Amino acid sequence: MRCSRFALTVLVTRAGVSTRNFRPLFACRMLFLAIALGATACGGQGESSPTAPSGPATTSGTSVAGGARPPATVTPPVSPTAPASSTPASIAGNYTMSIRSAPTCPSASRDYAVTITQSGSTIAINGPNTSTSNSLVYSTFFGGTVTDSRMSVWLVVSEWHSNSAGFSVSGEIRTSVNGSTLTGTLNGEFGASMYVGCTAVNHLVTFTRRS
Repeated sequence: MRCSRFALTVLVTRAGVSTRNFRPLFACRMLFLAIALGATACGGQGESSPTAPSGPATTSGTSVAGGARPPATVTPPVSPTAPASSTPASIAGNYTMSIRSAPTCPSASRDYAVTITQSGSTIAINGPNTSTSNSLVYSTFFGGTVTDSRMSVWLVVSEWHSNSAGFSVSGEIRTSVNGSTLTGTLNGEFGASMYVGCTAVNHLVTFTRRS
């Protein structure tokens, strides 16, 4: 009621009426206005209605207690399939290596006795290395590998003979296993010169097993 009385006094004062001349006659008429004005002057104090609690949070239409999201379903990644390992062909042994010049080169041929040793996919080839008073043959092979049934190796062969200008072989040999033989090509030089031969990618090469 103190708020209502205060509001009533304010109302009367604003109307220019002295509170000394205030008569009870106006009390009844101003009471309702004073109560309304008092409610505004008091800042609208009063009990407010409680806010209704919100419902539980939902995810994709499914209610979850406490509003928490359900754990996501994780699909483990699929490991890639490792390629099947290949076993290199076994080619170790003693061979006769025959080389024939490519059709685009002067006709020439050579036969060398060689021995192939192997450790897994790595091979080594021992070729002719002879020296006499009338001739010299030097050979070296390197970088030899076997993948499945394919063999690859680099070689250099130099010959010198007293009755000729010499002979040279160099380049990369690639062959495939064909029964007891290896057949393929020489990509390089092959011909009647101690230092430079005829260059071609398809000199013919055959390894024929001797034992």
